[in-house]
Amino acid sequence: GALITGTTLMGQIERGLNRIYGIEEDRPTAQKYLRAFVLTLSAGMLSVAAFAALALGSAIGTSISNHTFATVWNILHWPLALAALAAGIALVFRHSPRRRQPAWSWLAFGAGAAVILLLLVTVVLDLMFQLSATFGKTYGQLAGIVALMLWALLASIALLLGAAIAAQLEAVRAGAALPQSQAKVAGSEPERDGEPAELAR
Repeated sequence: GALITGTTLMGQIERGLNRIYGIEEDRPTAQKYLRAFVLTLSAGMLSVAAFAALALGSAIGTSISNHTFATVWNILHWPLALAALAAGIALVFRHSPRRRQPAWSWLAFGAGAAVILLLLVTVVLDLMFQLSATFGKTYGQLAGIVALMLWALLASIALLLGAAIAAQLEAVRAGAALPQSQAKVAGSEPERDGEPAELAR
């Protein structure tokens, strides 16, 4: 079930990233979801590992009997989790859109922005749920599901915003500083489906 859900999610992420880059058509269905399945096994697992390290990092540290290893783990699990999350997002940015992407360094900036936004969303929602006296009473047993759905929505927005930042940085470097909607009004042609980016290496 998790693989099916993850594959569907990656397919929709491809659709969103294609639209951000001005690509009107996705890959053929079989190619799209085969690639989505591979991304689920690679980038998806990196993201799951990152969230597990963030959510369970303290519990893992207390379960380690060796004091030195426990101290090292408690210090390193944060940067390791954030690096794994950034790598997973960069992998999605690199292989999901239906185009040749620029160098990893360009995508890493957008992935870093998405990670920062994800952390900000998580911290703000956590504070909101802790400070709210009525959230649990309002939703009762469904409070956890509602909180997870709200977080998933905001996390998706953060991911797509990171991709938009990466796309706009590439466009500015290539000399097309206007956003796509303004570029169309100004009469410039967007990149055609399948054509390599000017900065592709």
